[in-house]
Amino acid sequence: MVFVRAMSIFGTSEKTLRIPLEPDRLVADVGGTNTRVALVQGARVIDSSVRSFSNGAYSSFDALLAEFASGLPAMPKVAAISAAGPKSATEIRLTNRDWAIIPRVLVETFGFEDVGLFNDLEALGHSLPHLGDGISTVYRGQKSGVQSLVVGIGTGFNVCPVTLDPQGRCTTFISEMGHMALPSDLCAKLSNLAFTPKTFEDVFSGRGYLDVFRAATGAPAMDVHEATRLLKSDEQLALTFGQVYGSCLALLVRNLTPCFLPYGGIYFAGSVARSALGAGFIAQELDQLRTPEVLGANWVPDIHMIEPDDAALGGLATVFI
Repeated sequence: MVFVRAMSIFGTSEKTLRIPLEPDRLVADVGGTNTRVALVQGARVIDSSVRSFSNGAYSSFDALLAEFASGLPAMPKVAAISAAGPKSATEIRLTNRDWAIIPRVLVETFGFEDVGLFNDLEALGHSLPHLGDGISTVYRGQKSGVQSLVVGIGTGFNVCPVTLDPQGRCTTFISEMGHMALPSDLCAKLSNLAFTPKTFEDVFSGRGYLDVFRAATGAPAMDVHEATRLLKSDEQLALTFGQVYGSCLALLVRNLTPCFLPYGGIYFAGSVARSALGAGFIAQELDQLRTPEVLGANWVPDIHMIEPDDAALGGLATVFI
């Protein structure tokens, strides 16, 4: 977590949102494609304050936040911001967009007193104890530990190990796994396609998902949404792609499990993960991998899906408590 402290005052605006409670914090989850911003009272997001922005419409996060602020009578003094990129002592730079989020600049511009920076999957990790029905079970494996793993598959790809203490408090660990080289089993699985991925993002991010879809099916989908529509309308196409991408997901789980021992569960999140897991692209392939491994034949953890798009905001709402 990165904090900057200062004193400043933010002006008022004639355009105001209807906020039923007095907010004491601002939270923002900055993805590669979209950003969600909301206000928080206590440890709860004020539902009526949540807004979603398309990043492509703004030159910077600061410009986006200025539009959100224009609808408020005043900005809260505390902000918790998560973003899809590596976190340094002074900033977060997005990996899939030329944006930098710098607490010092936000303090000077918006009058915050505290600004906390988090990786986007850290925020999802903090949301796990509070999601309740917002988590669905994709595959029932074994649950025998308190260490979990959040796997984000959207515009990019990344993971975040999460541990819970007996009081339900989270400890999260950041990484940039999407840019790691692929293991040999995944390379071998894709070797017959006219497609040579090198990193995890090359297979599992939105762009990678689309490249695998095109290579496996020959269908010229323009984006992930079109690929998903084609999969829903063509049963044979779905079977062909599902066998390839589902086996890749299964191998991903097999590689992540001995690395992180996530026997509190693997929690997938993101639009691409929701599309793939919702289509059932993993269960049969995981069953085929249930052979004796170093962890035993029943090595597969429980696998879940984080359903709400704004789950990270709820996680950020808890981090200053």
